[in-house]
Parts: sequence; C-alpha cells; structure tokens
Amino acid sequence: MSHSQCSEAHASAIQAIWATRQPRRRRHHHHRPHPSKEAALINAAGQYWVRKEDIFQRRNYILRPKFTCEKKVTWKGSPLDASSVRVLDFVNYSTDLESLQRMIDAYCPDTQRLVCIRRIRTGSEELRTLFMLSRPGTRGFESGVWNPCPPVLEVFKDEHNPSITFVVMPYYRNMQPRQLGPLSFLGYCELVEEAGSILKSLVFFHRLDVENIY
Repeated sequence: MSHSQCSEAHASAIQAIWATRQPRRRRHHHHRPHPSKEAALINAAGQYWVRKEDIFQRRNYILRPKFTCEKKVTWKGSPLDASSVRVLDFVNYSTDLESLQRMIDAYCPDTQRLVCIRRIRTGSEELRTLFMLSRPGTRGFESGVWNPCPPVLEVFKDEHNPSITFVVMPYYRNMQPRQLGPLSFLGYCELVEEAGSILKSLVFFHRLDVENIY
C-alpha cells in the first residue's frame, strides 16, 4: 500500500468515525424508528439539501444527482421519493440515517474535485473541535505530529438559518470491511505501516486532548 493510499484510507476512516460518533451515542438511548418512518426522514433530508442548492451554487459547489427521478428507490423495503433523495450519498451512508441528514457530497468546478458539505450547529462543540484540528500549527507536519484529519476547506453559515453552519471538507469514500480484504492477504510491512499510522493518529489526538474518537 502506497503512502498516498494509506493517507486516504485513514482520512476516510477518521471522517467516518467523526461523522457517526455523536449519532451513535444518541442511538444508545433511543429505539430506531420503523423503516417507513426512516424513509420519511430520508425524503425530508433530501428535500432539505435540495432547498440549499442555491446557497451552495453561489459558493461554487454543485450537488450531484445520483439517479433519475423515475428510478425506484427503497430504504429497508420502504419506498423513497427519488426526486427528493437523488442527491444523497448512499454510497458512503447506505445504512446511516443520521449521516444522510447531516452530510452531502458536491462537485467544485474551481478545483475539479469532490467535497463533503457537513451541516453543524453554529457554536457547537463539534464545530469548535473541527476548527481546532484545522487551525495553523496542526495541519500537515507543522506541529511535529502527523494530522490524520481531513482539512476544513471553507466554512459558511446558512443564509436563512444562522444557527446552522456548513463546513466543506475533502470527499473521501468510506472503506467498507469487504473492501479491505482478508487479513491474510495483507503483507507484514503493510500491517506495520497501518498500525504505525493508527498509533500516530492517537498521539495526535492525545496531544490536543481530544477524547472518545473511537
């Protein structure tokens, strides 16, 4: 595995962990709704992001439809409104309702790259932590410790609801367990490299007093 592949895999893993940490803690205390209710929530999430499309376009971020409005789409057997949910990132979050509500992918013509736009409560602990992890001195090797976190590319508030802040970050595809392959196919050097990267990540978070990452 090359250094760039390793970095991308770990950035993807950290992004996935960060994205689901808060929702998973909430799910500890609440029962999951019925699939039909989840489907209604997903339809509402898709409609929410589509309503924000003009705001994103003014920032030069284009939402990406994944399929046509005529396509039949379901969630755990319950039908979805394709015209509402066609911009959602089902590739990364095919079973994660909260992430579909909180994150959307988009294309930036200026950089010709995909980005992830996250919806975060203005002034929240999550937003303050993201700023801390992306401030000068913690990015790259400036702090003397490898930073495994995806950088914050841009931050802007919802024009219609200032209590919501949108955070733009690079888009990474989450590594699914089946994509990693059986452990027996990993070479000794790759295992050592992966273990070293994880340890360096833990050192980085420890120095910044960031807890409960995993």
